[in-house]
Amino acid sequence: MTFSIPKKPLSRRTMLRGLAGGALVTVGLPRLEAMLNTNGTAYAAGAPLAKRFGVWFWGNGVIPNIWTPKTPGVGDGWELSAQQQKFAALKQNLTVLTGYEVKMDGQVHHVGPAGALTGMGHDKNLNYRDATIDHQIAALIGQSSPFKALQVGVSRATANGEGHTVNYASSSGPNAPVMPEYDANALFKRLFMQVAPTMPGAPDKSAGFRKAVLDVVAEDANALSKKLGAADKARLDQHLDGVHQLQRRIDTLSTGVTGCDPSKIDTSKFPAAVEDLNGVCTPEQNLAMATLVTYAMSCELTNVFMFQHGRPAAHYNMSVLGITQDIHDDISHKEPGDQPILNSAMQYWFEECRVFMEMMQNTPDGASNLLENSIVYGTSDISFGFTHSKDEYPILLFGRGGGALKGNQHHRVDKDNISKLLLTLVNIYGANKTQFGAEEGLVTSGISEILAV
Repeated sequence: MTFSIPKKPLSRRTMLRGLAGGALVTVGLPRLEAMLNTNGTAYAAGAPLAKRFGVWFWGNGVIPNIWTPKTPGVGDGWELSAQQQKFAALKQNLTVLTGYEVKMDGQVHHVGPAGALTGMGHDKNLNYRDATIDHQIAALIGQSSPFKALQVGVSRATANGEGHTVNYASSSGPNAPVMPEYDANALFKRLFMQVAPTMPGAPDKSAGFRKAVLDVVAEDANALSKKLGAADKARLDQHLDGVHQLQRRIDTLSTGVTGCDPSKIDTSKFPAAVEDLNGVCTPEQNLAMATLVTYAMSCELTNVFMFQHGRPAAHYNMSVLGITQDIHDDISHKEPGDQPILNSAMQYWFEECRVFMEMMQNTPDGASNLLENSIVYGTSDISFGFTHSKDEYPILLFGRGGGALKGNQHHRVDKDNISKLLLTLVNIYGANKTQFGAEEGLVTSGISEILAV
C-alpha cells in the first residue's frame, strides 16, 4: 500500500474544533494518510507510530478442561479450544498462553489479580503492592497522549469490604486503586469536551455540549476535507459517521430513550455515576465502552487502557441470560459436573470481548489495523473457580504490538511463572528490565517463544 502525502503533511495532533455552550468541543482524528509516510509505517516527519496497550479483565476465570487448546503450535498447527471459539475471526491476531501459574501464596481471588497484573502478592490488607501492568506501561508510552491511560468498566457488581485486589483490576501504585469509569456519558464528555468551566461559581455549560458534536465542528471538518485526498476524505467521512453513531448510542444508553434528540436531553436528570449494586451486565454498556475506547485509541487520545469487564470474584448479574442465581457464589463455586450454566455465562463474556477486539481489528490504522498495532492482555482473577486454583491461568494476547508478537500461536509450558509474561510485555514497550516481580513472583527472563524476532 502506497500513501499519498500532500505538500504539507497534517500533524498527528490535528483535531476538529468548535464551541458549544461556551465549552471547546474537539473531535480527534484517526491516522490519516496525510499524517504518515509513503508506507503508512511512520509519521510523515519520520517519528515512529505510537504503540498501544490494553488489558481486558473479566472475573471468575475459565473452565480449564475446555479452555486449553489440544496442542501447542503456530499458524495452522493449533486450533482454538471449545471455550475460545468466539475468537475464530481473531485467530491471526491471537496468542494463547497456557501452563502458567501465579506462584505467590495468598487469599483466593486476591492473589490472582495481584500476581497476574503486578508480579507480586497482596499486602496484609489484601491490597496491591505495586502498580498494575496498565499503569506500568502507561509510564512508558502514555506521556505523549492527552489521557495517560483510561480505566473503564461494564458490570458494576457490588464491592465487598475486602481489599482492593478483589474490587478493582487497576492500581496506580501500592494501595492506590483506580475505579473504572462506568458512566459512558461521562467518558464521552471527557473525550470530546476538552475545556470545561473553571471559574468558581461558573454555570455548568455541559447542557450546551449536548448539541451533536458534528454540528459543532462541521465548519472545521469541511475545511479539512478540502485539503485531503480521496482516500483520506473517505476515511474522514467513515470516522465522523462513527462519531455520530457513537453519540446516538451514548444518548440512548444514558436516557433509555430510542431516537431522542440530544439537544433536548436534560442532563440535570442524569443519575450520579455511582456503584450499581445490581451489577447487571448488558451488551449495550459493553458496546458503548468498547466504542469509546476504540475511538480514543484510534485518535491517540490515549495509548493505554484497562477494560474491567467485571471485577475480581465478580458477582455478575446475568439476568440477560435468564440466570437468577449468583454467578460467583452459587454457580462458579457450586455448580456440579461440567458446569453448563457457568459456561453459558463465560461464553457471553467472551462474546463481549470478541465485539471489542473485532472492533479494533476492523479499525484501519496506518498500513494495518488498530488491533495489529496493539497488544491487549486478557486475563482474570482465578483459573478455575470451583477449585479456587491459580495454575493453568487464563492468558490471551490479542494483537501483535506492531510486529512484536508472532500471533496465531498457542504457547504451552509446564507450571511456569506468570511474571515472565509481565516482564516480556514491559520490555516490548521499552522498559529494558532484567527482572520483574518479587519473592515467588520474581523472574529474570521473559517469553522469547512468542516474540516475532
